[in-house]
Order: sequence, then C-alpha cells, then structure tokens
Amino acid sequence: MEGLDATETYTVRDMKLAEEGALRVDWARARMPVLAKLKEEAERTKPLAGMRVAGCLHVTKETAVLVEAIGAAGAEISWSGCNPLSTQDSVAAYLAREGYSVHAWHGQSNEDFYWCIDRTLEFKP
Repeated sequence: MEGLDATETYTVRDMKLAEEGALRVDWARARMPVLAKLKEEAERTKPLAGMRVAGCLHVTKETAVLVEAIGAAGAEISWSGCNPLSTQDSVAAYLAREGYSVHAWHGQSNEDFYWCIDRTLEFKP
C-alpha cells in the first residue's frame, strides 16, 4: 500500500514513529499497575502458550500494554484497529517494531479498514 510501511506481518503509517510510540507506551504502562502485575504472573506461567490471539481494538498506548501482557502470557498476536480514526500511528509502529503483527494506521478508508481486519483474520487465531 502506497505511503505506508508494510511487511507480511505489519502495515503501519511510518516505522520511524516507533520510538515516540515506545515513550507513549512506557507512560501508559507506568499508570496501569494491575495489568503490570498480571503480565508479571503471565510471564512466569505462560497460560496462553501455543495460542494465537487476534484483536480488533483501538490501537492506543493503553491497548499496547494489553497486547504486551497477552504476548507475555505466551500467545502469538495479530492486531488491527476497530476505528480508523483512533489509531495512534506511533503506537502501531512500536508494536510492529516489537514483533507483533499489527495492521493499523490513522485515517484509513473504509476499504483499508476492512483490509486490515482481513489480514488479522488470515492469522487464523
């Protein structure tokens, strides 16, 4: 897709935004202590090991903390946004940089929105 950074596992606006996304996610993570505790436990027990989890939620710094917790629990993840106007491009780039499959960018057309959901479903969760 023209004007986007894309591989087989991600499609985002601009991977150069990943560091900004990391700062945003760090900020959110520091304010989500309950999820941090759950992640800590999940890292030890791996309750989702071998599972494939797909999500279609707002791609925001808070959702990224949730994605990290699911990943820490052992799951493979594919994610897309549920609202073309709520995706934070820097956060999508951060998730892609961290190795998560993510197909989302701010301002998607209707066609792009459903294309991203299709990519997430092709992951076969």
